[in-house]
Amino acid sequence: MEPKLIGKGVIQTVLTLADGSGLKITAEKYLTPNKTEINKIGIEPDEKVELPDNIENVLLVEEKDDTQLQKAIEMLK
Repeated sequence: MEPKLIGKGVIQTVLTLADGSGLKITAEKYLTPNKTEINKIGIEPDEKVELPDNIENVLLVEEKDDTQLQKAIEMLK
């Protein structure tokens, strides 16, 4: 099953009212260059690179085994 892409594409702020209560409003939103909203949708990557199945902790991946880093380096060359 393919995971659903979820994105946080808005910037919210809280306004404090005179009685001490607050009002949370959306102040800005992120858009793609062609003005498509990404909130709760996300952005599909141009290149999708999975880590190998044998990786148990993504924070401890060695550089040589990091397929995502290696693809990024390849694309930058």
